[in-house]
Amino acid sequence: MRLSPADFYALFQAMEDEYGGPDLALQIGRVISTEMFDPPIFAAICSPDRRTASRRIWKYKALMGPLQLHVEDHEEGTGLQIRFPEPAPPPPAVLYMFEAVFLVALARLATRTRVEPTRVILPLLPTPGILPAYASWFGTPVEQGPGFVLSFSQEDATRPFLTANPGMW
Repeated sequence: MRLSPADFYALFQAMEDEYGGPDLALQIGRVISTEMFDPPIFAAICSPDRRTASRRIWKYKALMGPLQLHVEDHEEGTGLQIRFPEPAPPPPAVLYMFEAVFLVALARLATRTRVEPTRVILPLLPTPGILPAYASWFGTPVEQGPGFVLSFSQEDATRPFLTANPGMW
């Protein structure tokens, strides 16, 4: 069974409402590990680096929900953009934040390094009181902008994954 975009968004909003706080994405990011099997995590951790992992996640992310991950390589590094289908109601702020936290947590998990994005831009932000906690976790301020953009430096985009495993891939 596949959820409609509206139902998928409502699921994330309900999780945040049930949790009762604006730091749900942060808490999930702190517990992501290789011990849990999740197709995007599996596809990513077998990769040689963040750039390859992003391309592999791009293939499978649409199977997880109504979104598309776009990867753009440039001289400064790699930019990730997430787009949601239209027409549909807009996704809740918690979903944008969850995706940003997930992508950063994955890089940290696979490199065993505190990878920090160079930019985090989201169209919707959580309550202002929680923004300093997210900025501290990312290592950079969270900005509001017209779309979802998560950028990594060239060094972090190509940093070897310690979990790389071509045979498992």
